[in-house]
Amino acid sequence: MARRKYRAGGLHQRTSDGRWIGSIPDGHGGVLRYVTGTNKEDVERRMRQVPRSTTSRPAAGREQLGPYLARWLESRRTVLAPRTVAGYASVIEHHITPVIGRIALRDLEPVDVQEMLAVVAKGHAGQTVKHCRNILSAALRQAVAWQLVPGNVARAVEAPTVRRKPLQPLHLAQVQAFLDATADDPRHAF
Repeated sequence: MARRKYRAGGLHQRTSDGRWIGSIPDGHGGVLRYVTGTNKEDVERRMRQVPRSTTSRPAAGREQLGPYLARWLESRRTVLAPRTVAGYASVIEHHITPVIGRIALRDLEPVDVQEMLAVVAKGHAGQTVKHCRNILSAALRQAVAWQLVPGNVARAVEAPTVRRKPLQPLHLAQVQAFLDATADDPRHAF
């Protein structure tokens, strides 16, 4: 006898106590409800009475990226520090959503992510561009786990290289002028 697919729903008899257990799938890879009883016919009848779709979740992948990112960020509030959530919200609101927020999750392609990063790079530092890609990638990684999309398109886009400006140390004469100018300050160390 072939095995049932994991979380496919169905009816079986538990060997430990002989009770019948029916599982009803939610249509999104999970189990919506279990029905138990002492005989098979009773469980089958009760399974037919349970409505099949009682979830309010949008169909997989049809949700637009902007609303999905808001929902994803809300789900992360319990595990992230408040300042991190505020930073993510700012990046999502100011950089990601205005450019690609109206694209459906299932229609999002690597080229869309690349174009968004190019738009952000025109007026912002490389670190901001990198934050945009990393936050979007984390959100899409969760979308894959939630089975909303088959893959993370942000991973197909190369992370930008952050170029830092070299430090310009003060010359000895500049250091001496600084120390002379701050001699009367109470925080002067020398």
